[in-house]
Amino acid sequence: MFHKIVTRLMLALGSVVLAMPASAATVYDAFSSFNAVQGTNNFVYGSFDGVSFTPFTQNTNCVISGVTCLRGASADLPSVFKADGTQEAAGTVLLALDRLIAHPGQFADSVYIGFVAPVAGTYSYSAQFNQQDSNTAQHSVGITEFFAPGGGSTQLFRVGVVNQARPGLLTGFTQTVRAGDTIGYVIDKNGSFFNDSTGFNFSLSLAAGVPEPATWAMMIVGFGLVGGAMRTRAAARPRLA
Repeated sequence: MFHKIVTRLMLALGSVVLAMPASAATVYDAFSSFNAVQGTNNFVYGSFDGVSFTPFTQNTNCVISGVTCLRGASADLPSVFKADGTQEAAGTVLLALDRLIAHPGQFADSVYIGFVAPVAGTYSYSAQFNQQDSNTAQHSVGITEFFAPGGGSTQLFRVGVVNQARPGLLTGFTQTVRAGDTIGYVIDKNGSFFNDSTGFNFSLSLAAGVPEPATWAMMIVGFGLVGGAMRTRAAARPRLA
């Protein structure tokens, strides 16, 4: 009798597994989560001088008014901005409401945005870069993807240039990483940093599905073994007179 109950339980569990939809992906978005605090939603921001990465530390005294910013400790630039109010122009910069804005430093400081993977897995990610300065003739910004494995050497991959001929750039990849690995982009500058404001969006998704078929099979077999053991115990139990 107990064996029949276990068999029915196994069949029912199998039906539930087959009918169970995959759970929704976990989405990480730099723009929507930006609050000028490092590490929010696993995003980090800073400057890159071609050799080393330096995180931004300040979120006050923004060089542009009407924005929330994150910047270096020694100067107003390089910085990352997010418009606080309505779309408007600040000097020659269009403060769009649907993206972050990066501005490099005066010398060798590019801006980087990185995502530190909280868990191991395969992440699908995309980034879009747009010219945000009305002085298009002086805007020629290179975009470089970087991958920094935990404890390993940073790898750099140039993906394109945003300039007068191509004011927008969309890129994206799928990458399997370990927890603690960093994926991101470096936004550099041209010879005149005054007109190098670049808008960007950066988002990632980590698919989270149901357990692997092998895992479910082991669980179902486990139910069967437990049921068999309990049935054996029941059979070996002495009967009352």
